[in-house]
Order: sequence, then C-alpha cells, then structure tokens
Amino acid sequence: MPLCMYRITYQDGNIGNGSRRHLSTHIENFADRVRTRARRYPVDVYQFTRRSDPATLRFESKLREHLLGRLLNRDFDGDTHETFTEDDLGTVRILNNKIYSTKTLHVNHTTYDVLRDQDSFNPRTGAFVMVNSFETTPGAHPYWYCQLLGVFHARVYRVLDGEATEAEEMSFLWVRWLGEEPGYRPSMKAGRLPKVSFVPESDGYAFGFLDPAHVIRGSHPIPDFESGQTNDLLATREVTLARLLTDSSDWTSFFVDIFVDRDMLMRYFGGAIGHKNSFVEDEDLFPPPDSAAGPNTSADSSNGETDPDALDGDPGDDQSSEEDSSDRDNDSSKESDEGDPEKEEYFGPEDELEDDLGFAES
Repeated sequence: MPLCMYRITYQDGNIGNGSRRHLSTHIENFADRVRTRARRYPVDVYQFTRRSDPATLRFESKLREHLLGRLLNRDFDGDTHETFTEDDLGTVRILNNKIYSTKTLHVNHTTYDVLRDQDSFNPRTGAFVMVNSFETTPGAHPYWYCQLLGVFHARVYRVLDGEATEAEEMSFLWVRWLGEEPGYRPSMKAGRLPKVSFVPESDGYAFGFLDPAHVIRGSHPIPDFESGQTNDLLATREVTLARLLTDSSDWTSFFVDIFVDRDMLMRYFGGAIGHKNSFVEDEDLFPPPDSAAGPNTSADSSNGETDPDALDGDPGDDQSSEEDSSDRDNDSSKESDEGDPEKEEYFGPEDELEDDLGFAES
C-alpha cells in the first residue's frame, strides 16, 4: 500500500490523473502483484516432511496444531494444546498443501523512550528473536528465546461436517526454542548474564511454530565459548535446516546480551515508559529502581515543605536581620532546586550506578 500511494499525485484535495475508479483498479492490480510475488517460493508440506532431517520431525502435525490454536483464538502457551485430538487436527487444511517461504521478517516495536523502531531478520543468518514469557510461576524469566528457521505464510481453512470454511491468509514462523540453563542463576550484582541453551531434540517441543505478532524484537545471544560445542542437543553432523550450512554442531549454551542498546537494557531493568511492565521482582537479577537512586535524590516530603534539619543556618547565631534574610533565601532556593523533579538525577552519578548494577567491583 505505501508503494502504491507513493505513485499517486494529489492536487487541491482531488486525485490526479484519473478517477476514483482508476485508483481502485490500480490498488487491486498492485495487490495482485504483491500476492504473486509473495508466492514465488512454494513448499510442498508433504515432501518437506519427508526429509531425513531431525528438525522436520512431526513438522506437519505441529503446524496443524499451531494453526488450529490460532483459528480457535487460543492463548499462546508454546502450542502445548494437549486437548486437541487427531480428529480435531484433521479438520485443518492447507490450500493446495503448499506453504510459501519468505526470505525476511520485519518487526516494528516501540522503544523505551516511545519512539518507533524496526528489526529485520533473515533465517539464513541464524537470527534469534525474543517473546514475552507465558510462565506464571514466581521468579520466572520474563522472556522466551528462539532461533528463526523459516518465515512462511499459507491459506488455511477447516472442513467441518463436510463443509469447508473460508480460507484465511496466515503467517507463521518456524523456530527452534531455547530454554534456561539448568542450575544457573543470573545476577546483575555478580555480573552473571541470563544463560540459555537449545532445548534437546528429545523434547517434543524443541522445534515449533510462532505467530509473528508475538515477536518483541531481536535477541542477541553470545556463545559460551568456554563450554564449547556439542552434538547432544541435536544428534546429527549432517546438513540440517536447524543450523547454518557451515555448522555441524551447536554451541552448548549462550549468554543473553542485555546491553545491546538502551532499549534492550530497559526491557530487563524495567520502568521504561515505552514498554509494558515485565519487571521481575528479583533483586539479584533486576534491582528495583529505588536501589539505583543516588544520594543526591531529594529527601523533601511530597507536600513541598522545607525540612528544617536540612537548613545550613544556625538559629542561635547572633546575625543581622539582613544576613538572616539572605541565608534563608539561599536555603529556600537550594531546597526548591532539590525538590524539583526536572532537576533531579534519578540514578545519581555514573560510578554509583555501576556499583548498584554490580559491575564496578572488579
């Protein structure tokens, strides 16, 4: 649509070079070209799942399970829809049994300071994304992470009582999930970043599908080079769609880089006006904002009254009335500056912020 509107000229509020019918025809032709171009890379689901690749195991059944959950407006929970029977999954049909591959994915997101930004992903480069965690247990990590293996879309419909419903255009991501490292506790004070690793292939949901609408933005895991690489998580050294063409094994674990930019840091630290609050009440990993306040934070009461203990003047001194008036004016101005929210430094000096985060001790 933006490309189409760019080619249309407006003069005095009217559409130039044609009538509204010409505009409608132009938009429909443009939409047809977009649909044709988006379907240049068809993938036959049946042939795709016949590969001797452990990553494609149960590809079709997992896809039907994911699509059925979305068609029924189920809340996403990792696609563990245990209530779906084989008969339920059999009602889901993919038009012509073809899904269409897309080379890139673009995700818009709001930054911590309420600006718009966009991340671009290419599955062929081993891109990682992050989504909100759907775990409700106390102390659970606020995000889930996965590696992007493919970006697809298809026309999906259901057959109920012998009648087919209207086909819907649905986009979905094929991903490889990562989980928290067992026995590892991240801590900002100790300088330990969150640590994750690929879910072993023995887990039935090591590979799955994801609605692109759930993607927050890109994630930046750093390989744990000390732990090295392994084939225990995906037992094959052959070429697989779960790895880059140059790789024959996986990194044992990754550290999640939360210092990519200010927006990423605020997603873990909490309190950004442009983010929904995903703050986890874990003082080791995410110190509450009050703990990061410097000593220069005003101690005035909320009603704006001046604290007499904070005044520098001594009522016992024998001074002239002019000097007393001058001192009181200076003290009042000082207290007013300290109580002004626009003049406060919420985090205090930079070196004190580093001490609170736990990275200045070394």
